[in-house]
Amino acid sequence: MTSTVGSSIDAQGAYHGFLRDRNGAVTTLPEAAGADPASGGTQPTSLNERGQIVGLAYDAQGGSRAFLFARGRFRMIDGPSTVYTRALDITNSGPIVGDYGTKPPIAAPAARSTQIQQVAKAPVSR
Repeated sequence: MTSTVGSSIDAQGAYHGFLRDRNGAVTTLPEAAGADPASGGTQPTSLNERGQIVGLAYDAQGGSRAFLFARGRFRMIDGPSTVYTRALDITNSGPIVGDYGTKPPIAAPAARSTQIQQVAKAPVSR
């Protein structure tokens, strides 16, 4: 079994990030700075072999900020003139894949999506 990250919703409707290790033990992650558990809280999206975790922290206004969680500490990831950032994946060597927006996201009609710009993309080895 490999380690995995994710989020769960408790009986009060609050979101909490977690890490499940190779032995099946589950650890609840602390809340990232500014995260509001009632609005989405801290939601990890990826974990690399070095134990670095990336994800999103949702605030009470519905915004999100990307984060890197390593060695027990959060580093929030922002961009110039951005209104939201998202960290979606991390490679074993450390580059983070995600996106950001310079305008607030909007609800898109069914089968359509809002165009987003990529912050960084890990190189693809062939």
